[in-house]
Amino acid sequence: MPVPHPLLEGTGRLRDGGAAADRPRRDRPSGRLPLRRTDRTPEHAHHAQGDAVNDADTRLAAAPADPAPAGERPAVAAVRRAGTRLIASGQVAVRDGKLLAEGRVGENVAFDEARACARQCARNVLTAVRDELGGLDGIEQVEAVTIWVACVPGFTDQHLVADAATDLFLEVLGETAGRHARAALGVAALPTGSPVEVQAAFRLRS
Repeated sequence: MPVPHPLLEGTGRLRDGGAAADRPRRDRPSGRLPLRRTDRTPEHAHHAQGDAVNDADTRLAAAPADPAPAGERPAVAAVRRAGTRLIASGQVAVRDGKLLAEGRVGENVAFDEARACARQCARNVLTAVRDELGGLDGIEQVEAVTIWVACVPGFTDQHLVADAATDLFLEVLGETAGRHARAALGVAALPTGSPVEVQAAFRLRS
């Protein structure tokens, strides 16, 4: 028969007759040691957070009431990334430093010109994302696209102009990653006189 192990399972005591049966027991502190809490923010972190808030409050109080002169661009990023989510800023219809067209659809911009502008805007969005990520393979999904069309009152084909941008996302990223939720809006005017502006949100591969 196999010889049983001298320690009783789960007790840490010797069987009767063991070699150390007569050894005196060491006194152990009664009760368990208190567990160390790990859900508390370190004291220095509280100070750091408080300092950051205080610094922001100080800067707000010191900020001039009047804005900077027009034309001085604020610190706007082409894209902003947070974890697996990426937001691309709105892009206008610029190619090689020039607008493809300028004005409003139904006034001095033809319908087909507006669609070409929408496609160029989408291309500019994808270019900004590619420059940030180093490539487009990191995109898992285009989540949402917003397309603004500068147009005259009564023009109601914004969705058809927007289709040209949607088509490019699908062509480049495929039916699965490129398909997205969308809003197409008509407005009186857009920055720099561009007939179209496109903004998009993406989910990245983890």
